[in-house]
Amino acid sequence: MKNQSTWEWGIRLLALALFSWNALQFTRALRSNFSRPEGVPPLMRLLAICGLMTIAVDVYLFITQSITVLGGLLAVGLLLASWRVFGDAVRATQTHRLSLAFSQDAPAHLNREGIYARIRHPFYLAYTLNWLGAGIATWHWAAITMLGVMVLFYLLAAVREEQKFLNSPLVADYRRYRETAGMFLPNFLAITKTNQNKKP
Repeated sequence: MKNQSTWEWGIRLLALALFSWNALQFTRALRSNFSRPEGVPPLMRLLAICGLMTIAVDVYLFITQSITVLGGLLAVGLLLASWRVFGDAVRATQTHRLSLAFSQDAPAHLNREGIYARIRHPFYLAYTLNWLGAGIATWHWAAITMLGVMVLFYLLAAVREEQKFLNSPLVADYRRYRETAGMFLPNFLAITKTNQNKKP
């Protein structure tokens, strides 16, 4: 690490700043952007603890591990994507706030606004991109392990949230919604079909 060039140090600091900013926004959003119909569910508490551990591990690795220019640039791209996706998700949920992950409340509204028109769980995508950025930058087993743990939590939370919709009066609308919007990424096949149907 002592022999790293000015470019490498600059990219390291930029990536660390973006990662830290995203993590700060994620933490603030837990208090201001999500409803708590039943307080904080136990699994959500565990998820929050794992998230704080992930932040601590990744910040430590950003500071102590060597980062290549390529790895740093890839990380910056992922971190910027995380920032954009998260911002889009926040804006799309200002009118109808989502409940915290693992809440048992019955859904009363299906959000198809903004980024939700293409992705069913954009918040989880934003979080994953941030942790992935740290993993790509440091390429350390600890960062990759924490990324895997967090992704498993997001998958479990997403499946449970979808099950709530499938057991609610919104089931028919939600099934149609799943045909056009991907779970964590856009449904490119559906987008292609829509564009073809729009052609004269």
